[in-house]
Amino acid sequence: MAAKNDPSTSGLPEKVRGAATSTDRLGVPGRSPSSARVSARNLWILLVPAPFGEAWGKCLLRASSWPTRGGLRGGWGAVTPWGGEHAKAIDSAVCPGGRGGPLMHAIAAKAVCFGEALKPSFREYAAQVVANAKVLADRLQERGLRLVSGGTDNHLMLIDLRPKGLKGRLVQDVADTVGITVNRNSIPFDEGSKFNPSGVRLGTPSVTTRGMGPEEMREIGDCVADLVNGLEDRANLDRIRERTLDLARRFPLPYSLS
Repeated sequence: MAAKNDPSTSGLPEKVRGAATSTDRLGVPGRSPSSARVSARNLWILLVPAPFGEAWGKCLLRASSWPTRGGLRGGWGAVTPWGGEHAKAIDSAVCPGGRGGPLMHAIAAKAVCFGEALKPSFREYAAQVVANAKVLADRLQERGLRLVSGGTDNHLMLIDLRPKGLKGRLVQDVADTVGITVNRNSIPFDEGSKFNPSGVRLGTPSVTTRGMGPEEMREIGDCVADLVNGLEDRANLDRIRERTLDLARRFPLPYSLS
């Protein structure tokens, strides 16, 4: 447990300090000794002045180990106001209203994820993820697919399937059979249902982790375009499957599954 006079937890409410475990014990030291940085249950917390005004007190910037967003159990970020006149309402809404149970394996995984993010190589990896996404987005548009945003400046892109007369569920299901993972996804002003929307979403973190670069992004873009343009052509699907298998063989997973 973090000591009560530990400067890393000064300014936190007593109940948070009492439940806190120092990040240093988990092998993920905080960047600034003047910041309050603790792990309380499944939350990584940084105490900062609230950006919403005095009525909101201070804020807890946190990353939860609960949702799946890159890495095992991934990381969502949030800004939780603490203190001020709204404190009781926030506490009542969050716990027990909106919080799930703490999962120890997920908390450990988040510690590993933060440990990776502290390494200089992570900055290079993140930059390559975005660079790969730009190449992939450009290739998809060159092949006649419409992206909702007209491109991308992050790790994701969303294909509008309406010009092709297709729905996301069908494209996702057929993509699975040829070794391509996409997610059906709603698009702005979507007339389809949330279960069968008019878009599919794809991104570049996983293929970047495998070591793929711009050349492979263009190949993947061609595979996706060929898929969308020939969903019912068995020979076309077989050719795409051979191409995805070749990519997977040339760029194996960087870790063992055994």
